[in-house]
This record gives sequence, C-alpha cells and structure tokens, in this order.
Amino acid sequence: MKSSLKTSRQSPYLTSVYVRTSHWFQYHPRTVRHAMRVSMLFMIGFTLLNAGLFSVQNGRTSALTTLNGKSYGLMPIKDAEQLLQTEHSNVRLTVRIGNKTVVLNAKQAGVTIDAEKTFSSFTDIKGWQRVPLVSAMGNLFAGIKPAYHVNMAELESTITPHITQSLIPAQNASATIPSDIDEAVVITPAVRGSEISAAVATEQLARAIAANDFTMRVNGVVIPATWTELELRAFMPAIDAARRTSLNIQADNTKVHVSSTVLTSMLRIDYTGTVLKMTLDPVQLQTFLVNQSQVFYTAPIATKTVQRDGTETSRTEGIVGKQLDIDATTAAAIAAFENGILQVTPTFATVTPQILVTRTYSNTDTGLYKTIEDFALTHKGSYRVAAVQLSGTGNRSAFYNPDQKIITASTFKLFVAYGIMQKIDAGELTMGSIVANSTVESCMYKMIHFSDNNCGKALQLQLGWATFDSKLASDGFTATKLNNSSAGDKWSTARDEMSLLTKLYNHELLTSESTDYLLNLMKNQIYRSGIPAGSRGAVVANKVGYLYGLTHDIGIVYSPKATYAVAIMTDGSAGWTNIKQLSQLIHDFYNQ
Repeated sequence: MKSSLKTSRQSPYLTSVYVRTSHWFQYHPRTVRHAMRVSMLFMIGFTLLNAGLFSVQNGRTSALTTLNGKSYGLMPIKDAEQLLQTEHSNVRLTVRIGNKTVVLNAKQAGVTIDAEKTFSSFTDIKGWQRVPLVSAMGNLFAGIKPAYHVNMAELESTITPHITQSLIPAQNASATIPSDIDEAVVITPAVRGSEISAAVATEQLARAIAANDFTMRVNGVVIPATWTELELRAFMPAIDAARRTSLNIQADNTKVHVSSTVLTSMLRIDYTGTVLKMTLDPVQLQTFLVNQSQVFYTAPIATKTVQRDGTETSRTEGIVGKQLDIDATTAAAIAAFENGILQVTPTFATVTPQILVTRTYSNTDTGLYKTIEDFALTHKGSYRVAAVQLSGTGNRSAFYNPDQKIITASTFKLFVAYGIMQKIDAGELTMGSIVANSTVESCMYKMIHFSDNNCGKALQLQLGWATFDSKLASDGFTATKLNNSSAGDKWSTARDEMSLLTKLYNHELLTSESTDYLLNLMKNQIYRSGIPAGSRGAVVANKVGYLYGLTHDIGIVYSPKATYAVAIMTDGSAGWTNIKQLSQLIHDFYNQ
C-alpha cells in the first residue's frame, strides 16, 4: 500500500519532465543533429588518435611519463630502464644527523633501483589502461613510482661511521619511601628515553627511500617508561600496608622481631615484573641478620684426640654447633614478606667442631721420625733431614727425605776440608803450603770459620775437580757431586752429609789429630743461629750453607744425654728460625 501511494505522488513530476524533454527535442531538431555530428566526429578522432598512439606506443612507455621530474614519455622500455639506471648512479642520499649533514652516494650505500619493476606497468597493462590517451592522462595526474631495493646491512655499514651512538634510558616513575612512617611517600614522575643508533638510522632511511624521499633527518626512537606516575599512585595502598607490617624470625624459643619501623627502611618496590610488588632490600636485610645472628648461634665443642707417633690413641668426640645461614634466611624472609607471611623459620648451617690434637712421641726411631715429619709438614718450605745418635743410650736415628738431592750451598766446604786434611795426613800438603796467596792453614780457617768462598774454591782446586768427585764416591758419598768447573751447582743429600759427620766423629776419614783440628774449627765458626741456637747451650760443631732460598745446617751436638749428628737441609724455609725450632725438638728428644 505504501509503495503504491509513493509512486502515485511522483508520477506527475516524472510525467512533466518527460513532456518537457520531448517538446525540446521536437522544437530544436537542428541542435540535436549538430550535437550528434560533433559526437560522431569526436569518437572517430579519439579512435584514430588512440589507434595511432597505440601503434607508436607499442613496446614503449606511454606519453607524458615522468619520473623524478624527468620525462620518459614514448621511450623504448629497455632504453628507459637503462636511462633510469644511469640517472640513479648519481643520486645522492642527504641525511641530517643532529647538527651534521651527511651526503652519501645512494648506490654505494646499498640503495639500488629496480628499473624493470619500475616500468613493469607498461608491459602488464590491462583494461582501460591499455588505451594510450587514458594511460597518458593517468601519467599526467599520477605518474609512476620508482621501485628501490635497499641492502640493509650495506646501508647500516655506510651510515655507521657518521652516527654517534646515543642512548638515554627511560626512567620509570619511582616512589621514595621514608623510614619515618609518618612522612609521606614521594613519587617521582617517569621520564621517556631515546635512542639513536646505526640500526635505528638505517630503519628510518629505508622507510624514507621506499617513499622516494632521499633527503631526511634521523630522529631518535622514543623509549617509553615501563611504569608511570599514574600506576604508582594506584599502587599506594600496597605501599601504605607494607609500611605498617612487621616480621618475626623464630626458631623454637628463639625469636628476632623486625618491627615496622626497622622494616620500613628495607622496603623496596620491585619494578621488574608485569605487576608492581613490594619487596625487601636483600643487602639491608642481610646486614640486619648478621647483627642479630649471635642470638641463634650455638658454639661447637671441640673434638679432642691424642696421638702417639702419629697414631691416634684416644678421642673425645665434640658436638656440632649451628649458625644462621644468612643468605638462605634472607631469601626465605623476602619470599615470606612478598606472600604476606609475617613469620619466618630461619635456615641454619652447621659449625664443624675443631679437632684438637695432642701429639706425643715415643723414645724410639719412630718417635723421632714423627717429630721431624710433623714439623716439616706444618712449617714453610721443604725439608731433608737426617739425625743419628753417636753416643749415649738408645742408638736412635731418623731420616726424612734423606735421598732427595739438593744444592749444597756452602756445606760443600766441609767435604773439601776433610779432603785437604787427608792430603796433609798423607804428607802431600802441609799447613804452610801456599794456596790463594795464603797458607793452607789460613785458608782452612777462613773457609770454615766464616765460610770464605775464595778459599773454598782454591782448596778444591788443590784436590782437583773431577779427581775429588771420584774420591768422594770411593769414601761412600755416592750422591755428592762437587765438580762444577764447567758451571752449574754442587749437589748432595742429607744422607751423604750426615754420613760425613758420622765418619768424622768415628775417625774413619782422618787421623785423630786432623779430626780434632777440623771439629774444633767447626765448634768455633761464627754462624750459630741454626742448630747451635736450638741445642739449649750444648757444644755444637757445625757448618752452614745458604744460597738463593736454601738454608742448611749440619753438625754434631754434644748434649748432656747423647751425642748426635744432625743434617737439616731446607728450601724456602725462610731463614734460620725454622732450623732452630726443629733443632730444639730433636735436642729435647735425645735428652728426654
């Protein structure tokens, strides 16, 4: 019904338009005929012109084709592509970086033009675009756009030397929580950051080039803050609740209370997650726990053992103690706080009881060996030691690393001395014989009394370097080599040097007169800080040697209860103190 009424209302209007149009055509026939002739002529001309242009344009660009302000109209497409490539080789890329302008050759910067793709519209045209005049009108108003290829790595490499790396990190909004709970929390607004880098500049340049813009400014990339002032203000109820919180650290009946006043100074906001949360500063909490750790400390009771010659004879077991494990308890307290748990069970670490060893030694060879070994293992340096009883009850002896070779230092002079005295006993030399612009007697005194090196060398020359080494071997000193005439060092062992002392004491090498003469020289030599200092006033006939880090002392000790020979040869023992202390232990062993 509605449709029928609407049509009836419009009918008079449509009828009127139709009547008026019919009358106009009826009364203006000449005008109508003229218009039809003009239209016909236009269509014929349009068709002929397009036909002509179509034949001309075949394989060419369309008329009015322009690119970057240069005409490429009606050019063979291959020529247009070649011309475009040539034109692009001189294109400059102008980049404004801060206050500096950089001009780069686009092609050398990795920006090449795809000429084939650029002109592909003329080989792939369809529909009305194939009509030359339509194509030309399209070029007049729209034109074609160049197609570029950007080698991002090459462009970044080219721009890098001109970019000063600049990174201003964004600053999150933050809250300063006063230690005084009555003071207000202060919120500092967020600050956006920015970054300029070669990678950022390359991305911006690539986008501009895609838009056919070869003149541009590099702008820093804005880095937004993660947390804003608005978000922190919404978090204020959680901050206020945390400021009123206290914490108990309790184990059995022992408790440490962390009041809200103390805890407030440790409060921190954790910004690292996807949501804000309250936490505790681990360093401040650790400091607090260290100061309170004594409350939880249980001291261990030492284990006591008694050893006899290195073998344990009795033991009283101690009791393990405990102490607060600061790191584990800190982690547990922070986790509890973050989860709203206000009581924490601390974590403990065991404290191992100390082992106190009382060492005793039997009056035997084993007891003497363990005395020497325990000292060597607990003192600086390496040791080679030999101790042999020469008189008295027991006949006890001990050897520690006795066959490890070591540089003799000046102890070799005692070997030289007995060799010279053997020649005197044999009548081959006299005390008055001249040696080193002096006499044998004078040189012997200097060599033993204050360890003169020139006399030691001169007297060894009297014996002969190689000849005397053979004599040493025949006398039983097989590990001793003193022939260093062609450079090198002199070598011996604690066993060989001990054997020399023993043979001298037993008059196996020299006459009694010569033996007494040599031993008296040794008793009166000036170096007394080693064996003599540790022998509690006993008479000692000794000879020392020191060179590099080596410190040696060998001698015969005439103590109250026993006469014994001892050779102590050390490397890195830091002087005479350790030799004195070991000598004292050996003296006390022989005189117990």
